Amino acid sequence: SSYVAYQYKPINIIISSILTIAFLSLYQAALNTYAIFLLAFIISDVVKKNSISNITKNTASSVAGLMVGYFAYSYFIAKRLVTGPYNIEHSKIIEINSSLFEGIISNVLSFYRMFSTILNGDNYLIYYSLFFALIISLIVIVLKAIKRDENKKTKLLLVVLILLASMFFIIGPMIFLKSPIYAPRVLIGMGGFMFFCCLCVFYAFEDKQLISRIYFSFILLISTIFSYGAYNAINAQFQLEESIVNRISQDIDYLGFGRDKKNIKFIGTEPYAPINENIVIKHPLMRELIPRIINNDWMWSEVLMQRNVFSRNYRLYDKEVKLENGWKKSGNNVYDIGVVGETIVVRFN
Repeated sequence: SSYVAYQYKPINIIISSILTIAFLSLYQAALNTYAIFLLAFIISDVVKKNSISNITKNTASSVAGLMVGYFAYSYFIAKRLVTGPYNIEHSKIIEINSSLFEGIISNVLSFYRMFSTILNGDNYLIYYSLFFALIISLIVIVLKAIKRDENKKTKLLLVVLILLASMFFIIGPMIFLKSPIYAPRVLIGMGGFMFFCCLCVFYAFEDKQLISRIYFSFILLISTIFSYGAYNAINAQFQLEESIVNRISQDIDYLGFGRDKKNIKFIGTEPYAPINENIVIKHPLMRELIPRIINNDWMWSEVLMQRNVFSRNYRLYDKEVKLENGWKKSGNNVYDIGVVGETIVVRFN
């Protein structure tokens, strides 16, 4: 979408707008990758020594395609088809009042805490090397671009702005949301940023392709190994969750007290699978990537319970319950289970 619009033609803006509506309908967080790819095309024009006027026209065309598509999506699709309290709550924008800056700062700090987890993990070398490579590459690109160029200061300023914008769009417009989701899955812009860094290395050292190939291979190898490990860890956790839900459902059926109950309350959260206990210590990022969904704060615990025939009709009880003596009817080394009033209670140890 960003590439199609990065050519100053009306038909390209229309096509880009349609593609923008399509990717926003799939996942709104993908908006950041549009912006980062746009920055990549600008860098490409700088390397090719295109004029500032052409770069400006192409950029304006791409931004126009994005804006038209975004407003069309917001008015014709989001307002009519986005339903449910979860989706509505997390799509609200911070209100323009005295708390505007406070909300933005709070979001920035919250995302920073998540990034600090990423940067302090065992794979910190990848992220620091990416940033270092980006700085060096942009310096080389600037030095190449300003040779015999009358717009030296303008292009230097442009590259500096691109550097700042590329880091901003890792998070992007999410800092303006009233209740953003602080989870790695929304940071699609991080993948776009990594691509942008590698592309800048390619442009900076295009006459020495061996350097680019070695660096790309290093990034790809480490990322693939980490992704494979994350997949196995998440799969192991999900298998444990299914086992716990099956056991809870069997306890409810065996004890018999759940036949006339409709609500279930979880206190605490499921443990990590044995294979994941050391992983989350060694790789702090895995603590963010491995979801533990059996708790009272997430709708997916209710969905997981409904997958079992013995617990299909239960709904999460979101009010407080007071555990008194005698509430517990059964237990094991993972959880205790019992009844408080009309609610089945599961308390994780």
